[in-house]
This record gives sequence, structure tokens and C-alpha cells, in this order.
Amino acid sequence: MQLANQVAIITGASSGIGEAITRCFAAEGARVVLAARSEEKLRGLAAELGAERALVVPTDVADSGQVERLVAQTVERFGGVDVLVNNAGIGLLGRMEETDWEHFRRMWEVNFFGLVRLTRAALPYLKKRKGVVVNISSVAGKLALPYMSGYCATKSALNAFSTGLRMDVAQAGVRVVVICPGRVRTRFHANVYREGENLPGVFRAEKRRYTGITAEEVARATLRAVRRNRREIVVPWTLRLLVGFRALFPAFTDRMLVRLFR
Repeated sequence: MQLANQVAIITGASSGIGEAITRCFAAEGARVVLAARSEEKLRGLAAELGAERALVVPTDVADSGQVERLVAQTVERFGGVDVLVNNAGIGLLGRMEETDWEHFRRMWEVNFFGLVRLTRAALPYLKKRKGVVVNISSVAGKLALPYMSGYCATKSALNAFSTGLRMDVAQAGVRVVVICPGRVRTRFHANVYREGENLPGVFRAEKRRYTGITAEEVARATLRAVRRNRREIVVPWTLRLLVGFRALFPAFTDRMLVRLFR
């Protein structure tokens, strides 16, 4: 798919991966719909991209009314939907017994149910244009990590949902793409819920080092996946080796990860 004049809804567009994808798609000529809770940041980004090609719709994907409004305003302004990028997400770190239940539920509402809610609302329009659903997942959905069981579960569920959805909508000509990044240098890790007093130093905000790939690298991988009709991309590709190693040596990998994170 070429993105010139295509209409793309992008959630979590105010910063990080979402902002990078928005800029990348806009540079290809797409008309972009910016969705996130931070209206001020969205309007600043839209002003850079040009009001004629960017629409701001402040949205909390955990709110069904706001999700319906996002799709309705997109169709009203641009006439349809060609690409949906489900990128909004939050994280949670901590042992399960120390996890705040409301934080846990909020994470699921955003990372999984919000994604499903928006996909369901956009599908009738995506089918009309034989569009693309892009779900931003994580390597954590393929390789569970200590102190992140809930977050990893949301991404694993997202991966399974994407696989089933791909089969459901194939006959309608809609494609489903999954992007699985590793650690990304964004503010995501600074804003996660941190639960309990037993987190290893690597997870403490004041000790967090912003290492890993850039949001721009994830955006370029997403663009390649949309252009080349890819099903799934792990970025960086070297993490596929670790995922494969886990499949062959699960017990050893678990012990290694526990020691590493401690």
C-alpha cells in the first residue's frame, strides 16, 4: 500500500512511537488523524504537519463514547478510513501480589480492550477501502519477563487477537499487521505504573537508562510493513533469536531472565 492521500487514524500520537509513526506517514502524504488524551501536544503536532492534512481528536481509548466519536469525526472530515494504527498503551511493573488492581484493570482497558473497541468501530470503513489494521505490540508479548506478567499478558492477548482477526477479515481484503518492538527510547518507561517496594534497580525511574532502539526506527519498520504487506515485524530483528531460544530452552531462559533482572 502506498500512503499518499490515504487516511490513517493513529492512537497514542502525542509522543513516542505514535508521534514518530504520525510524522512518518504524513511525510508519505497520508492524511492523519491524531488521537491521544493530551490535546495540547496533539494540536502542536498538527500545526507542524498542516491543518489541511491533520485532524486532532482527543481520545481515551478506554472510553467507548470517545472511540465512537474518533471514528465518526474521521469519516466526517476525510470520508473514510484506510489505516488504523493501534498504538496507545500503558505499562505496569511489579509482583502480582503487590499490584494495584485498579491500575491492572486500567492497563487492560487501554492495551487490549481499547484496541479491540476501536478496531471494531473502524472495521466497516476499513472493509470498504480494503484497508490495514496495524497493532503495535511488543516482544514482551512473545517473551514474558519477570515483574511484567500483566503487561506481557496484554501484549500476548493482542498478538492472538491479531492472528484471529487476520483470518476473519481476509476475505474482505483487510490486512492485519503486528509490530513487536523491543526496548524503545521513549518516555513510556518513565510513565508506567510501579507497584510495591521490591522492584529491581533496573525498573526504578531514577535509575532508568534510555537504551534501546528509537521510536523513529519503529516508525520506519511500520511503514515497511504496511508497504510490503507484511504480517509481523520484530524490531530489531535480532530479538527473534531470543524468542526462538526461549522456545527451545524455556526453563533455562526463565532462570537467566530472573537472574538478569535481579
